Amino acid sequence: MEFHVISNGKWPMNQFADKIAPLHGEDVFFHIREKRRSAEEISQGIIEMRKRGTASEQIVVNDRVDIAHCFGTGGAQLTNQSLSVRDVLQYFPSLRIGKSVHSIKEAQQAEGEGADYVMFGHIYPTSSKPGKEPRGLRLLQELTDSVTLPVIAVGGIKPEHAPDIQEAGAAGIAVVSGLLDADDAVKQYEWYRKGWGS
Repeated sequence: MEFHVISNGKWPMNQFADKIAPLHGEDVFFHIREKRRSAEEISQGIIEMRKRGTASEQIVVNDRVDIAHCFGTGGAQLTNQSLSVRDVLQYFPSLRIGKSVHSIKEAQQAEGEGADYVMFGHIYPTSSKPGKEPRGLRLLQELTDSVTLPVIAVGGIKPEHAPDIQEAGAAGIAVVSGLLDADDAVKQYEWYRKGWGS
């Protein structure tokens, strides 16, 4: 299972760095998703994460491909407002590229352009998407069946949901509050892993 932890856009970067510092593993990734922060602030966040022992390969920068390239991070996460996967790979072929998608069509397009994985959601109700109907497990299953690249499920996922997410064909999960709000990040991560069955 790939396990992705996404910053919440509210905490200072050093607080996020402190929270995720104890988590290790080649399949654990930390997304800096900070739409309101400057390039300097995001760059400082990467430095703070590295100081605490987080490997560059574990860090994913959302949207800011330039920062991901400059700091040699583990990749970049693109959205519908970002550069296209094809354009990014043309100029930054070494980056691992994920694409956030909300439909089967978008996932197939991302795959056709060369994305390494897609992130799909939201699967369950979540406070970050108030009033918006979750896409649910059925559509997740349909989407995973429609592409060959890994699908990372996101949105309201708790440890007890992990078996159903795995059964639906996802290659991993992404969380925000599910990990950041936990008193013990390591124990919470272990609960997700246990639910996943690996």
